[in-house]
Amino acid sequence: MARPQSGIIPTPFQYNRVQVFELYDLPMTSMTVGQFSVMIPGLGHQLAQAHPGEQLRVTVGFGFMFWTLAWHGLSPRQLQPFETLESGDREITEGEGDLWVSYTSTDRNLINKLVNKVNNNLGTLVRVVEDRELLWDTPPERDPVFPESIWIPGEEAEFERGTFLLQMEVEHPLLYTKSLLPSLNSMLKQQELTDQVLIRRMELNEGAKKGSHLQVFHQNSGKLDTLLEDWMDEDQQNLMWGDDGVRSARATRIFIPSLDVLTGLRQGGIRMNRFSQTRQWKD
Repeated sequence: MARPQSGIIPTPFQYNRVQVFELYDLPMTSMTVGQFSVMIPGLGHQLAQAHPGEQLRVTVGFGFMFWTLAWHGLSPRQLQPFETLESGDREITEGEGDLWVSYTSTDRNLINKLVNKVNNNLGTLVRVVEDRELLWDTPPERDPVFPESIWIPGEEAEFERGTFLLQMEVEHPLLYTKSLLPSLNSMLKQQELTDQVLIRRMELNEGAKKGSHLQVFHQNSGKLDTLLEDWMDEDQQNLMWGDDGVRSARATRIFIPSLDVLTGLRQGGIRMNRFSQTRQWKD
């Protein structure tokens, strides 16, 4: 069985950082950026091994156009870009991003070291759309239960144990947090999707921008988008839009391939190790 990337399950460590990049001249640079991007989790593993007692997990994901161009249209069936959803004066706008990198660690310094290496190597090939430090302050559960069906189904053998991520930034007063997640979880229950969606929330608190950074891992993009449309339409008791509730929402969909696809170890799948291993990357 294929192995998922290590940053999806289990829960994050205390220190977290997310970077989202947009490629300049995507048709020309996709292969070069792709060559380096598939190496990032391995670089994180090497860095953690050099610091006994600390842990670092790195996950990479790809936007629709980046994946399609770099890997010649070989895509999971449910890979589709997120498009703006509207309901009256409520909307979830489409965000930007071709490459998504998530870092979680017991040591903030390890994250910073790897981020510097990533930035140095991607250099002028990309524009930084987002670079956020996020705090996971939720106490770990003794026996956490994770939805088993967030993974791409096994009949798509090349993409087994991959998943889709909808990264959502929801601006709202910090006190509104207690209403946001229950309203989403209630909608998941109504539509019988609790076993197909994993929502992870971290606090967004940067100057005037406050609210929730949501990572929504899911198996079926169409079903999730329908759920979000219904979530906006429904007048739930604790769900408010406007100055006292959800002020704005923005989302970007990312494909997170399995570790086997990422490293090219899966025979008969997408062989990412066809990229040259002789290129010298910057330390």
